[in-house]
Amino acid sequence: MVISFSSEKARTFLLEHGSVYTFRKNRRKQFVNQPREDALMRRGIRDWANKGRAMKKITDVKILEVGEFKVAELEPYVEWSGFKDLKEWADEILKLTRWTFYIASDRGWLYKVSLRVTEVEN
Repeated sequence: MVISFSSEKARTFLLEHGSVYTFRKNRRKQFVNQPREDALMRRGIRDWANKGRAMKKITDVKILEVGEFKVAELEPYVEWSGFKDLKEWADEILKLTRWTFYIASDRGWLYKVSLRVTEVEN
């Protein structure tokens, strides 16, 4: 199951820095019904990334679910999001999720996505 990075800022940050925090309106299906204590959940799930729907693969990634958050709670993760501040990130979230308007209490899922090395991982 692919993870798409339609946001150029987030995608560029991932490719340049090796990881990025990304906010998604909906929970990824891979994590539904997985207990948080599960080793797979702690290590992350192997996947691949592209620039958008039906586009080709750009890299292999590992996805770690951080948890459910309100948009207003994302401030501690801004530095690793690819955005200069929470307002810029929230504006991008609004654009990409197609929420009709932004409310600070809007909830979604935060993930840490890292480039996956092709060597053996622990």
